Amino acid sequence: MPAVLNKPFVPCSDPPTPTIGRHDMSVQLPDPVLDKAPSNEEMLQAYLDGAARLISVARKAGEDRADVIVPASPAWSVRNVVAHLTSVAHISVNRLGWGDDVQATIDREVAARADHTIEEITAEWENLLEPLAQMFAGQPSGPLVVDVVTHEHDVRAALGAEYVDHTAGLE
Repeated sequence: MPAVLNKPFVPCSDPPTPTIGRHDMSVQLPDPVLDKAPSNEEMLQAYLDGAARLISVARKAGEDRADVIVPASPAWSVRNVVAHLTSVAHISVNRLGWGDDVQATIDREVAARADHTIEEITAEWENLLEPLAQMFAGQPSGPLVVDVVTHEHDVRAALGAEYVDHTAGLE
């Protein structure tokens, strides 16, 4: 049986920095996540690229496939998912705010586009991309990227094998 030390644990408030003589040996180690993190400009470009890909997919699917249910968002069709992403851009560019109930705001915006064609919704989104890019220039836009890439893959999966691209937006 191993011996047990009966010394009380005394936490050290500040561990000493190792030094040799007068030279500080503390080293700033690279952060494997932050050192590889994309810049704000790269994130914004990833959003714009994702938007362009999803606009293209939605237009290719056309009105015939616009009401296909997206299993990852079971209350929404392809049209609704694209309307959601368009509404995020619309709310942001026009500085409308999300209100106290974000989901209610999203639902209202999606419903407002329910009778619009895919072409109308994608044209609206396309027209918002430049002002959105100007608004987010140099600013963090990670949530936009996550939203567009996630929904891009949701829509691709819902539309079937000819639309699947497992690497889109994940480079």
